Amino acid sequence: MEPGTFFSGERLKRVLTQNGLPLLGFTLPLGMYLTLRGMVLGNPLGSYVGSSLSQRFAVHPILNPLYSLPFAGRWKTALVLGGKYIGLHLWPNPLLADYSFDSIPLAGTVLDLRLAGTIITLIGMATAIWFLREQAPLVSAGLFFWLGGIFFFSNLFFTFGTIFAERLMYLPSIGFCIAVASAGWAIGQKFPRFSLPLAAIGLLTVTFSVWQCHHHTLTFRDSLTTIRHLLEQGSPRNAWAWSSLGNELAHNNRASEATAAYEKSLAILPNPEIYDTLATTYASLNQWDKSVQASQNAVKMAPEWWPFRKRLAVALTQTGHTEEAMREFGIALQAAPQDSLMQLSLASLLKRKGDWARAETHYLAALAGDHPLPVMWRGLGDTYVAQGKQDQAQTAYENFLKTNPPRPEAEKVQEQLNRSRKLAPEK
Repeated sequence: MEPGTFFSGERLKRVLTQNGLPLLGFTLPLGMYLTLRGMVLGNPLGSYVGSSLSQRFAVHPILNPLYSLPFAGRWKTALVLGGKYIGLHLWPNPLLADYSFDSIPLAGTVLDLRLAGTIITLIGMATAIWFLREQAPLVSAGLFFWLGGIFFFSNLFFTFGTIFAERLMYLPSIGFCIAVASAGWAIGQKFPRFSLPLAAIGLLTVTFSVWQCHHHTLTFRDSLTTIRHLLEQGSPRNAWAWSSLGNELAHNNRASEATAAYEKSLAILPNPEIYDTLATTYASLNQWDKSVQASQNAVKMAPEWWPFRKRLAVALTQTGHTEEAMREFGIALQAAPQDSLMQLSLASLLKRKGDWARAETHYLAALAGDHPLPVMWRGLGDTYVAQGKQDQAQTAYENFLKTNPPRPEAEKVQEQLNRSRKLAPEK
């Protein structure tokens, strides 16, 4: 071949004429994927062209710690992930339900042996693609599509909502199957005596894959079994799996065990949402001091998120720290003044303290909020009585009685209403 003819226009035309259909089969799925990704996420090229999707669609670092990193910060781990995809194509074991942080440790240095192994493999595959382009073009094209598909999904140039997932192997596996089938056919034609061993290797791989699927079908019979299998057989450092185990245990009324699972998740990766869930679980066990501690950690990590402060305020109330509780309620209400229950909680604390004017303000805000309750009318009536506002107190008590409360409570409020009427100045 003369220099320069490999990339000549005539050669390109001949390649397109002879292999147009296979090339279309390779490029069409990729084009459809990019189109759909662009429809869902916006820019189909994502952070590769500098418009980080993480600014529009936040992906939690538990799911993909590479998502918000620039190319320079993620390329080493992305190459390691590509090597893992290659390995799972060749021998699908183990298969896991989830690969969240820290199932696959990040590559922090170029001296990582996993990175070196991947680079050596890539050099070998690139060499094979080049030298087979004439003698075995389908093998070369299949290897190219396989390799390109793998590193498309490895977070190297594009970032995704997960750091690693077996379902992302579907598209590159098309190229893998074409390369393997074409190579096997070519070797069998040229060396017939190798046909049987090659068929045996293929059958072994397929059989093992089928067994793996059957085995995982049994272990995935319910969520709790699936998560336990993931932690025992896959990665005991999967923060998402530990938090999910905690959720399942809590759902099955095993709150004490759930707290241990949440603590293990937090030891791997501190997370404000998990701290908040842990606080809720401790609260269900009436372990309010621990609930306060967990809530404080959540607030420290995400001080702008008012539901964490609300949880902390409730726990502080239960432990008798009234002043701190009122302060947290006040900060949270600046972000969510429409929260009736939070307004009620703060009003009740102020009423208990004897700060009647402020209590009145928050009872009124509670009644104007998103979830007014009869008890708010009664509390408002009490604050009016304490301030000598008998006419307003009568209106509040009457509104309470209109809600048809239980008889013992209704009788008490009726007595308060009668007393307020006697104290009211004559008109």
